[in-house]
Amino acid sequence: MADGAMVAAVRRDLAMLAERDPALADGALAQLALAMAAEIDDPDNTATAKSMCAARLSDALDRLRDLAPPAVEHDRLDEVSQRREQRRRTGRAADA
Repeated sequence: MADGAMVAAVRRDLAMLAERDPALADGALAQLALAMAAEIDDPDNTATAKSMCAARLSDALDRLRDLAPPAVEHDRLDEVSQRREQRRRTGRAADA
C-alpha cells in the first residue's frame, strides 16, 4: 500500500532528523508519528479522529525536534580552516 500524503511528509521529516540522530528517527516516538500520520491519511477515519491524531502527531514531531541534537552549521570560516588543515597535512603550507 502506498503512503498517503501525511505519511510521506512525516517520512521526509524523519529522514532529515536521521541526519542528526539516526536512532531517534527510528525509535518509538518516530513510529508513533508514522502511526498517527497513517490514521490521518485513512479515508475511513472521522474528522474528529483525524483531528485528535493530528494533535498527537504535532506533539510527537515537536518532541522529536526537541530531543534531536542541533544541526551543524558550516560557515565560510569552517571551510577556510578545513582547507588550511588539508594543506598542512599535505605539506602545501606555501599555498596559503
